[in-house]
Amino acid sequence: GTNFWAMNNLTKLLVLALFLNLMLTTVNGLICLDLLGLILLPLGCDKIDGDFDVSELSESDLTKFSQIVDIAGNLLLEASGSITALDTFSSLINVDGSIVIQNNDLLESVLLPGLQHIAGSVILEGNQNLGSIDFGSVTIISEHILISGAGLTEIKLNKLIGIGEDSVAGTLLNISNMPLLNTLELDLIESITGNVVIENNLLSSISLPKLNILNGDLLINNNGLLSDISLIELNQVDGDLSISGNEQLTNLNLLELTHVDGVLSIGGNELLTDLNLMNLVNINGALDIIGNSNVPIIDLPSLEVAENIEILGNSKLGSVLLNGLSTVTGNIHIGDIDSGSLEIVIDNLLSVGDLVVENILNLSQIEFLSLSTVAGDLLIQESNIESPLEFPLLGEIFGNLDISNIQGLVGVVFDVLENVTGNVTILDNDSVNIIELPNLLRIDGNLNIQLLNVMINVDTLLPKLISVEGSVDVCDSNGCCDSISPLFSETCQLNEKCAIENGCLDCGFDGECETCFDNFTLTNGWCFNCEIFGNCTFITDGPPLSESDPESDPGTISGSGSESDLIVDNEKREIREENAYYDLVTVNSGTLVFVNSHVTISNGIILNESNLELVESEITLNSDLLSSNSNLKMDDKSQLNISGCIDGELSVEISVTSNEDSTVNLINHDNCNQGKIEYILTRLVEDNCFEDEVAETGDGLNLVTKNVCGEEFLMLKIFIPIGICVVAIVFMIIGYISITRRKKKVILGIRSNLNNVMDFDTTTSEEASSVNTS
Repeated sequence: GTNFWAMNNLTKLLVLALFLNLMLTTVNGLICLDLLGLILLPLGCDKIDGDFDVSELSESDLTKFSQIVDIAGNLLLEASGSITALDTFSSLINVDGSIVIQNNDLLESVLLPGLQHIAGSVILEGNQNLGSIDFGSVTIISEHILISGAGLTEIKLNKLIGIGEDSVAGTLLNISNMPLLNTLELDLIESITGNVVIENNLLSSISLPKLNILNGDLLINNNGLLSDISLIELNQVDGDLSISGNEQLTNLNLLELTHVDGVLSIGGNELLTDLNLMNLVNINGALDIIGNSNVPIIDLPSLEVAENIEILGNSKLGSVLLNGLSTVTGNIHIGDIDSGSLEIVIDNLLSVGDLVVENILNLSQIEFLSLSTVAGDLLIQESNIESPLEFPLLGEIFGNLDISNIQGLVGVVFDVLENVTGNVTILDNDSVNIIELPNLLRIDGNLNIQLLNVMINVDTLLPKLISVEGSVDVCDSNGCCDSISPLFSETCQLNEKCAIENGCLDCGFDGECETCFDNFTLTNGWCFNCEIFGNCTFITDGPPLSESDPESDPGTISGSGSESDLIVDNEKREIREENAYYDLVTVNSGTLVFVNSHVTISNGIILNESNLELVESEITLNSDLLSSNSNLKMDDKSQLNISGCIDGELSVEISVTSNEDSTVNLINHDNCNQGKIEYILTRLVEDNCFEDEVAETGDGLNLVTKNVCGEEFLMLKIFIPIGICVVAIVFMIIGYISITRRKKKVILGIRSNLNNVMDFDTTTSEEASSVNTS
């Protein structure tokens, strides 16, 4: 070895001559030398210890390096104005750095056929006349490959088996913008750790027959003459897989692909007829199959999971078969099919975000037999459908349900659908005469339904509907609508009044707007049951009357069964009744509100962790109130008269709504043991001149509002015990008078019969004593 370390500061040297040193194998030092006018290496010197920059050398100079076997640094050729071919390193086997060949206007070829290993990257770009690259013996490139050039016609990497073994992030194989490149053969490569980009070339074929795992993206896009892609061993792509815009592509072989960790996009391949994705199991991103004009079938029998699915603009598509699909965490969008007949069969899917099917010329079949939940919108629009639309297990839609502008559709059937959190729209379907929503309970938006050539009403279509938060328009072909806006927030019960605006009775056909619970019927705004109350024609402007007494006062119910139970279970119910009668009122984990009501309850009120509210109402309870952790709220214009007892735990809150002196007779109980009761006073009108207090006595509980600013205040109270005492005294006086008169008669008897004075007197004394005792 020769050591020139002492000359490390030397920057320019005309000639360095080393010759006849037969054992010399390495040359060290001269690290600052910029220009070597002439280098003569001895026979047998085969290693460059560091970077080797040949940019300033001529082609004749390069011939002196044919024996170099190893370059310990980078091989650099940049902006050379004289070199046309880099082909003199015939012995070079190893480069411990990178090969960087850039911006060499005259360079036509890079031929390193004996090179086997590159520890860094291969970067060849900006060489506008470069036509061929031969790295035919290279097996490992540890970092990146970036090759571009408008004049490239041939790239040989025939023995390459691995790229990116040093786990370098980013794009590791980029073959782009080479319009003259015809073939790319990477026949031995088995794995790539990084991204592969092959774009904007005129390649006719791409062959990576042994590629098994790609730890990055694979993008094969916009190669105008590409007809064949052979990826027959590819099993896993840990990024995106995109094969798009290859207008001449006819053969795509991805039979072994099972897993794509990103987006799988196949689009704009106009001649492609077969996807060959039979073994694909999992897509952690989206599946986009868009604009492949000649694909007749999308059959992915093994696919179980995808994030989103978009199948759009495949104009000759006849079948979408995804029978293994069970989970879509995002949305499904299928549409824009303008020829032929399409069947969609996704029988094992359980849930989806948005489900959109639209703009299909002829939809012969649509099956989602296992779908139970749509987390977004369900939209089926602007299509022709030959068969009824059925979703037999769909129970909830957490968005909008919109089925509109469907030609040929005869029926819409959702057997178990209960809740829709958005709007329900079934409109402009020219042949629909059947809509079955037998279990639909709640709609949080608007309801808008139209059936052509069929007369309809709400109850017929929606027998269990409880709540519609928005407007309701249910119309026939003549525009006659059964409209309730808004539909009552809760289903009306017996003897409850329901507000109706623009009801269906104005539409001119036989039928009724039945909007009451279960078997109750709505007439003149009231819910009743004909079986209980008799002939329906006797209903007037008030609660139902009995058949036996049609002329009785509205609100009076007579006959057997005239009183019913009121049950509020896990809901809020509002009652507005001028005169109503209930047998038993039960509230379980709910809220019952009486507003401007006069109600009589016969057999008790049961509150179980619930709320009872009175707003300007009078409730008469002829029995007990049983409470478990419940609340009673009432204003100072309400009364609750209880002839029985209060049992359990009850919180009573009284709201004071005015500054007038007032008394609320809250409870009137007959000396019974009442439960644990807590009282809260809430003054809604602030005024320092008024104070409120609750006064509890044996006869009642009174709210007293005092005017502390004036000279007097008013306290209203009924003294029932005093009244009872007065009545008792009156009866005693009457009894005394009666006894006195009888004594007078006894004395007269004595005078008339003196012979029996003693016996008679004794008897009379005993009788008088007995009367006095009474």
